[in-house]
Amino acid sequence: MKVFQDHADHFESISFIEYLRPKPKQAIVVHGEIPKPYELASKIYRKFGIYPYAPKNGDIIRL
Repeated sequence: MKVFQDHADHFESISFIEYLRPKPKQAIVVHGEIPKPYELASKIYRKFGIYPYAPKNGDIIRL
């Protein structure tokens, strides 16, 4: 399953993941300024066991 959510705050992002079935194996996190994306990525991993990736500015991601 491929899922894309283009804009959400921290709470909305976590709520969105809670309702996904099946859970994704990975998540790309681009949530605001540093350290916000790293905080959200850490919470996603701790809460769901989903591997998060918080790319740096300029990183290229192949989907």
